[in-house]
Amino acid sequence: MKKIKYLLIVLLGVVFMTGCGSNNKTLKCTNKIETDELKYSSTYEIVYDSDKKVKEVNTKEVITSEDESYLEEAKKSSEQLYEENNKEYGGYDYKITINGNTLTSKCTIDYSKMNVKKYVKDNNLTNFADSNDNVLLSSVIEIYETLGAECEEIK
Repeated sequence: MKKIKYLLIVLLGVVFMTGCGSNNKTLKCTNKIETDELKYSSTYEIVYDSDKKVKEVNTKEVITSEDESYLEEAKKSSEQLYEENNKEYGGYDYKITINGNTLTSKCTIDYSKMNVKKYVKDNNLTNFADSNDNVLLSSVIEIYETLGAECEEIK
């Protein structure tokens, strides 16, 4: 019985030393666009480690429009893009739905499952990753801010 208690204490110690969770942080970038024809909002949650290497990006995009054909075309285009990128590079997990006049797209890009080297080469992204194919936080922020998003640390 003492051996089992000792083993449990050791295992709990290992869990706490290595962390139940992780030391990852999350940066949230948001963007909104509104026109007469549609409303668009996006949220990008960038998960990164203490070395500012991006682990994954969780994206949620919402488009609201009375034009059903626009929503269907947007869904088709998004699915095609995600499918092609996933086939070519890996790491994409997505779901796109239309409910009434709203399209919702959720996508997780897991860089540990992606061929980052090929992605960088094919897209001519010279400063996107380091020499070990770790995606750099500063590069991801720059992309989203170029798209008009505002980024802030989630506490």
